[in-house]
Amino acid sequence: MNKKYAVSTVIALSAFLGMGMSMPSCPGQQEMKDQVTALQAQNGDLAKKIQAQEAKVKQLTEDMNTIKTALPQVVSTIQAQKTGLDQLDSAIKELQSKSSSKGKTSSTSKKKK
Repeated sequence: MNKKYAVSTVIALSAFLGMGMSMPSCPGQQEMKDQVTALQAQNGDLAKKIQAQEAKVKQLTEDMNTIKTALPQVVSTIQAQKTGLDQLDSAIKELQSKSSSKGKTSSTSKKKK
């Protein structure tokens, strides 16, 4: 009985292995391989896009640091120009007031003569 059991086990295993070798693949296995290949391609594309975005962010960060460095210089220059313009405006107003008062004085003195 042991010989018959051993022989039937060997036959069953041989048949199982034969079926496994004769069948090219499980149902849906090729579709799954295709999906994996497509996902790997998408992953590669996304990795390239991420690298490009990282390069852009790095450039923008460098530009921002440059702006932060230059901004105080620009502000001080503008403030100096504002001070100069305020002084110029005061001088112009002063000259206008002097000329208008001289104009009134000379017009009244001309009328007296």
